[in-house]
Amino acid sequence: MQRLNYSWKLFLSCAVLFGLFTIGVSVFEQSREKEWRTKALVEKLELYTDIIYAHLPKTDSNTIFSYPGKDLEQMLPAKLRISLIKHNGDVFYDNSIERRQIENHSDRPEILEAKSHHWGVGVRRSSSNNIEYLYYAKQFSFGYIRVALPYDIEARHFLQTDNLFLYYVGALFLLTLLLMNYVLGKFSTSIKQLRALAFSPESAQSKEYHFPKDELGDISEKIREQFSRLQEKESIILHEKEKLLQHIHISGEGICFFSKNKKVDFVNGLFMRYINLLTEEPDSDPNVIWNEPIFTPIQTFIKQRTVDFLDTEIEKHGRRFSLRANLFSDESCEIILNDITLPTKNKLLKQEMTGNIAHELRTPVTSIRGYLETIKEQELDEKDTKYFITRAYEQTIVLSDLIRDISLITQIEGTGNSFQMTTVSLCEVVETIKNDFSLQLKQQNMVFQSILPECIEVWGNQNLLYALLRNLLENAIRYAGEGTTVVFKYLHKDETHLHFSFYDTGKGIENEAHLPRLFERFYRVNQGRSRDKGGSGLGLSIVKNAVHLHHGEISVRNRKEGGLEFLFSLPIKKSI
Repeated sequence: MQRLNYSWKLFLSCAVLFGLFTIGVSVFEQSREKEWRTKALVEKLELYTDIIYAHLPKTDSNTIFSYPGKDLEQMLPAKLRISLIKHNGDVFYDNSIERRQIENHSDRPEILEAKSHHWGVGVRRSSSNNIEYLYYAKQFSFGYIRVALPYDIEARHFLQTDNLFLYYVGALFLLTLLLMNYVLGKFSTSIKQLRALAFSPESAQSKEYHFPKDELGDISEKIREQFSRLQEKESIILHEKEKLLQHIHISGEGICFFSKNKKVDFVNGLFMRYINLLTEEPDSDPNVIWNEPIFTPIQTFIKQRTVDFLDTEIEKHGRRFSLRANLFSDESCEIILNDITLPTKNKLLKQEMTGNIAHELRTPVTSIRGYLETIKEQELDEKDTKYFITRAYEQTIVLSDLIRDISLITQIEGTGNSFQMTTVSLCEVVETIKNDFSLQLKQQNMVFQSILPECIEVWGNQNLLYALLRNLLENAIRYAGEGTTVVFKYLHKDETHLHFSFYDTGKGIENEAHLPRLFERFYRVNQGRSRDKGGSGLGLSIVKNAVHLHHGEISVRNRKEGGLEFLFSLPIKKSI
């Protein structure tokens, strides 16, 4: 049902009010006029009774028992009914009805009223001749003189009020409505413009608004100016907010804003990555900080609210984080996480790189040289010769892989822009990996599972993405142990990145102090055993650099259920 607008409500309210006023005045005037007309007619009937009484024959005691006859009636109206009634109600004369047909009149309303007030009036139908009369009775010493006029058309017309006043009042009422409609129409125009302005503040600067030159117009124009200024300020605030959010998104700190009721108002991607690293399981809900034991300082700070600022440090998986919180006046808060783990300096890395490359090259080269010298200097049978040649060939593969990985990581760090980026189907890359490593997986009695949405795509270089997943799988095959399961799983996405988990169900790394260094070049948790299992020592470093080249982030941790888990993100948009 469509609701009435304000102007119509006001118009109807005023119309009803004026209507009730008009009706009240009309009814009052009609009743007063009818009262005056009735009074005039009663006065005329009273005059008739006085004339009749003056012409009645009287005794010394003013007792009347006879009527003067027809001469008197000729002086009075022809339709006038005259009755002479004793105090006891007996009618001893009536000019319209024979006396013997008339019953006692002591109970007639006009007689009863005359008995109490000296005179009485009534309109009723006569029980004697069944004619409706207007009766008037007046009390005298001998009894009552009652006169009556037939209450016919003539009498009704005399008592009927004049309708000219009604016509005048009705015309005045209609004129008032028209004038009120005109005035309210102008008022309604201003109201509608104010309503349009309230629902469309952006139109505050429009020149289409024309307010009247009165107090309402002054108020309306002032409101329009305020709306215009408010719109300008909101535009400025919006731009500043966009710049602030953009800065927070690319900030090197994880930031999350919570409302008074601990609802997330805003969170950036880095904060989520830190949360996933610090909690036992990947979780896309920042509210996990209100339950996890590692965030006890924040929970205590928010609960006590004794200070407005908290600055502390927490440590998990061998990494140290700065944890800060600001409490605002509206009881909302800002929580900042920042990875403050001391990074290895670039200069030291370069020095170590040179030494490590020399050391890693020395091992396969020395082995190849020893095998070839043995074949050259000693006379061996065909079986031993084949054995040493095979061993030398295996070392050349190790050397080839090492050179390949050194070349790849150098290219990533030095000329990363040379890699052509395009839309890559991860499902296709995973299928290629499964086919290439099916034999190694079978030999280790391992299972490789991919839990990905169909046709999931990222923005990147296909060769680098292949190298990324290949090195993660090779690392799992070498160190997870036989009979384990390797899982590549999609977690969630934000505005710019897809987030993944790559883990195995092995035993993980017992000493978590090694975790932050796993991505270092040539770093080995157990130098002897790791070298026996082969590998260049650059696989995880390539993984990290490949993720960073794709503008993603990667971290590693031990799983609660056992095994090692890598959490990383890859872009979904070209605009990265």
